[in-house]
Amino acid sequence: MPINKCASQVAANIALDCANPIFAGYEDTAILINKQDIDDYVRDATNPRMISDITLKTGAKTVAIYNPTTDPYDGTQDEANLDGLMPAYNKTVSFAVPKRGSDTAKDIIEPLMKNREGFVVVLATKDKVGDGSFVIVGSETGLVGTTQTRNNIDKSTGGAWIVTLVEEGAQFAEVNLFMTNYQTSRAAFDALMLKSYPA
Repeated sequence: MPINKCASQVAANIALDCANPIFAGYEDTAILINKQDIDDYVRDATNPRMISDITLKTGAKTVAIYNPTTDPYDGTQDEANLDGLMPAYNKTVSFAVPKRGSDTAKDIIEPLMKNREGFVVVLATKDKVGDGSFVIVGSETGLVGTTQTRNNIDKSTGGAWIVTLVEEGAQFAEVNLFMTNYQTSRAAFDALMLKSYPA
Protein backbone atom coordinates (compact mmCIF):
# COMPACT_ATOMS: atom_id res chain seq x y z
CA MET A 1 0.00 0.00 0.00
CA PRO A 2 1.49 3.39 -0.95
CA ILE A 3 1.94 6.05 1.71
CA ASN A 4 -0.66 8.82 1.64
CA LYS A 5 1.27 11.91 2.70
CA CYS A 6 -0.77 14.52 4.57
CA ALA A 7 1.30 17.49 3.40
CA SER A 8 1.26 17.92 -0.36
CA GLN A 9 3.38 20.04 -2.64
CA VAL A 10 2.37 23.63 -3.31
CA ALA A 11 -0.45 23.25 -5.84
CA ALA A 12 -1.44 26.77 -6.87
CA ASN A 13 0.24 29.97 -7.98
CA ILE A 14 1.11 32.58 -5.39
CA ALA A 15 -0.21 35.84 -6.81
CA LEU A 16 -2.65 38.64 -6.15
CA ASP A 17 -6.21 37.96 -7.29
CA CYS A 18 -6.72 41.13 -9.32
CA ALA A 19 -10.51 40.77 -9.32
CA ASN A 20 -10.69 40.15 -5.55
CA PRO A 21 -7.63 41.60 -3.80
CA ILE A 22 -7.43 40.86 -0.10
CA PHE A 23 -7.43 43.59 2.49
CA ALA A 24 -7.03 43.65 6.25
CA GLY A 25 -9.67 43.81 8.93
CA TYR A 26 -12.74 42.21 10.47
CA GLU A 27 -16.33 43.33 10.70
CA ASP A 28 -17.44 44.45 14.16
CA THR A 29 -19.60 41.39 14.91
CA ALA A 30 -18.39 37.85 15.56
CA ILE A 31 -19.84 34.65 17.00
CA LEU A 32 -18.48 32.71 19.99
CA ILE A 33 -19.63 29.15 20.70
CA ASN A 34 -18.86 26.95 23.70
CA LYS A 35 -17.04 24.01 22.08
CA GLN A 36 -19.02 21.48 24.13
CA ASP A 37 -22.25 22.88 22.62
CA ILE A 38 -21.24 21.87 19.09
CA ASP A 39 -22.76 18.61 17.89
CA ASP A 40 -21.07 18.39 14.49
CA TYR A 41 -19.46 20.19 11.56
CA VAL A 42 -20.50 19.66 7.95
CA ARG A 43 -17.14 19.54 6.16
CA ASP A 44 -16.36 19.52 2.46
CA ALA A 45 -15.52 15.99 1.31
CA THR A 46 -12.31 17.02 -0.45
CA ASN A 47 -11.19 19.89 1.80
CA PRO A 48 -11.97 19.57 5.54
CA ARG A 49 -10.88 23.19 6.04
CA MET A 50 -14.18 24.20 4.44
CA ILE A 51 -17.21 23.94 6.74
CA SER A 52 -20.69 24.63 5.39
CA ASP A 53 -22.58 24.32 8.68
CA ILE A 54 -22.01 24.13 12.43
CA THR A 55 -24.70 22.05 14.13
CA LEU A 56 -25.40 22.90 17.76
CA LYS A 57 -26.76 20.56 20.41
CA THR A 58 -30.44 20.94 21.24
CA GLY A 59 -31.11 24.13 23.15
CA ALA A 60 -27.54 25.45 22.81
CA LYS A 61 -26.94 29.15 22.21
CA THR A 62 -24.23 31.12 20.47
CA VAL A 63 -22.69 34.27 21.93
CA ALA A 64 -22.72 37.44 19.83
CA ILE A 65 -19.62 39.63 20.16
CA TYR A 66 -20.09 43.25 19.11
CA ASN A 67 -16.85 45.25 19.01
CA PRO A 68 -17.45 48.55 17.17
CA THR A 69 -13.92 49.66 17.99
CA THR A 70 -11.42 51.48 15.81
CA ASP A 71 -9.80 48.15 14.87
CA PRO A 72 -12.21 45.31 15.74
CA TYR A 73 -10.43 42.20 17.07
CA ASP A 74 -7.04 43.92 17.07
CA GLY A 75 -4.44 41.33 18.13
CA THR A 76 -6.19 38.47 16.34
CA GLN A 77 -3.57 36.53 14.37
CA ASP A 78 -2.28 33.16 13.16
CA GLU A 79 1.27 31.89 13.30
CA ALA A 80 3.15 28.72 12.43
CA ASN A 81 4.33 26.67 15.40
CA LEU A 82 7.36 24.37 15.12
CA ASP A 83 7.70 23.62 18.84
CA GLY A 84 6.05 20.19 18.75
CA LEU A 85 6.67 16.94 16.92
CA MET A 86 4.68 18.11 13.89
CA PRO A 87 4.45 21.57 12.30
CA ALA A 88 1.21 23.22 13.39
CA TYR A 89 -0.49 26.59 13.87
CA ASN A 90 -1.33 28.71 16.88
CA LYS A 91 -4.31 31.00 16.43
CA THR A 92 -5.17 33.98 18.61
CA VAL A 93 -8.49 35.81 18.92
CA SER A 94 -8.58 39.05 20.89
CA PHE A 95 -11.59 41.21 21.68
CA ALA A 96 -12.96 43.75 24.13
CA VAL A 97 -15.73 43.15 26.65
CA PRO A 98 -17.12 46.67 27.11
CA LYS A 99 -19.22 45.78 30.16
CA ARG A 100 -18.71 45.68 33.91
CA GLY A 101 -20.44 44.42 37.01
CA SER A 102 -20.98 41.21 38.96
CA ASP A 103 -23.24 39.63 36.31
CA THR A 104 -20.62 40.34 33.64
CA ALA A 105 -17.99 38.67 35.84
CA LYS A 106 -20.18 35.60 36.45
CA ASP A 107 -21.66 35.15 32.98
CA ILE A 108 -18.84 36.32 30.69
CA ILE A 109 -15.39 37.09 32.11
CA GLU A 110 -14.89 34.09 34.40
CA PRO A 111 -16.28 31.48 31.97
CA LEU A 112 -14.02 32.84 29.21
CA MET A 113 -11.01 31.96 31.38
CA LYS A 114 -12.26 28.90 33.26
CA ASN A 115 -13.85 26.90 30.41
CA ARG A 116 -10.81 24.81 29.47
CA GLU A 117 -12.73 22.71 26.93
CA GLY A 118 -12.57 25.86 24.90
CA PHE A 119 -14.49 27.86 22.37
CA VAL A 120 -15.01 28.29 18.64
CA VAL A 121 -15.17 31.79 17.17
CA VAL A 122 -16.45 32.75 13.72
CA LEU A 123 -15.10 36.07 12.45
CA ALA A 124 -16.41 37.96 9.42
CA THR A 125 -13.60 39.52 7.39
CA LYS A 126 -14.03 42.74 5.44
CA ASP A 127 -13.41 40.75 2.25
CA LYS A 128 -16.65 39.80 0.50
CA VAL A 129 -15.30 37.02 -1.72
CA GLY A 130 -16.91 33.93 -0.19
CA ASP A 131 -14.25 31.34 0.66
CA GLY A 132 -12.20 33.18 3.29
CA SER A 133 -14.86 35.72 4.25
CA PHE A 134 -15.93 33.88 7.43
CA VAL A 135 -13.01 32.48 9.40
CA ILE A 136 -13.56 29.75 12.00
CA VAL A 137 -11.02 29.60 14.83
CA GLY A 138 -11.01 26.85 17.45
CA SER A 139 -12.68 24.04 15.49
CA GLU A 140 -9.68 21.75 15.97
CA THR A 141 -8.24 22.01 19.49
CA GLY A 142 -10.44 24.79 20.86
CA LEU A 143 -9.71 28.36 21.87
CA VAL A 144 -8.89 28.75 25.57
CA GLY A 145 -8.39 31.86 27.65
CA THR A 146 -4.77 32.94 28.10
CA THR A 147 -5.01 36.56 29.25
CA GLN A 148 -7.63 38.96 30.54
CA THR A 149 -6.68 42.52 31.43
CA ARG A 150 -8.59 45.60 32.48
CA ASN A 151 -7.30 49.04 33.35
CA ASN A 152 -10.26 51.05 34.51
CA ILE A 153 -8.55 54.39 33.90
CA ASP A 154 -7.03 53.56 30.51
CA LYS A 155 -8.61 55.90 27.97
CA SER A 156 -7.34 53.82 25.04
CA THR A 157 -9.47 50.82 26.10
CA GLY A 158 -12.27 52.79 27.76
CA GLY A 159 -11.93 50.64 30.86
CA ALA A 160 -13.06 47.51 28.97
CA TRP A 161 -11.77 44.01 29.60
CA ILE A 162 -9.38 42.89 26.84
CA VAL A 163 -9.65 39.12 26.40
CA THR A 164 -7.26 36.84 24.53
CA LEU A 165 -8.14 33.28 23.50
CA VAL A 166 -5.60 30.94 21.87
CA GLU A 167 -5.93 27.70 19.91
CA GLU A 168 -2.66 25.75 20.00
CA GLY A 169 -1.53 22.97 17.71
CA ALA A 170 -4.10 23.34 14.94
CA GLN A 171 -3.22 21.34 11.83
CA PHE A 172 -5.03 23.61 9.37
CA ALA A 173 -3.69 27.09 8.60
CA GLU A 174 -7.21 28.36 7.99
CA VAL A 175 -10.74 27.00 8.40
CA ASN A 176 -13.69 28.77 6.81
CA LEU A 177 -17.46 28.80 6.96
CA PHE A 178 -18.29 28.56 3.28
CA MET A 179 -21.23 27.33 1.24
CA THR A 180 -21.30 27.90 -2.55
CA ASN A 181 -20.76 31.69 -2.54
CA TYR A 182 -20.59 34.76 -0.34
CA GLN A 183 -24.37 35.19 -0.08
CA THR A 184 -25.08 31.66 1.17
CA SER A 185 -22.07 31.83 3.49
CA ARG A 186 -23.40 35.10 4.93
CA ALA A 187 -26.79 33.43 5.45
CA ALA A 188 -25.09 30.61 7.42
CA PHE A 189 -23.22 33.17 9.54
CA ASP A 190 -26.42 35.15 10.18
CA ALA A 191 -28.29 31.96 11.13
CA LEU A 192 -25.67 31.24 13.82
CA MET A 193 -25.94 34.83 15.04
CA LEU A 194 -29.72 34.44 15.41
CA LYS A 195 -29.07 31.63 17.92
CA SER A 196 -27.37 34.06 20.30
CA TYR A 197 -28.75 35.19 23.65
CA PRO A 198 -31.31 38.03 23.62
CA ALA A 199 -29.71 41.48 23.73
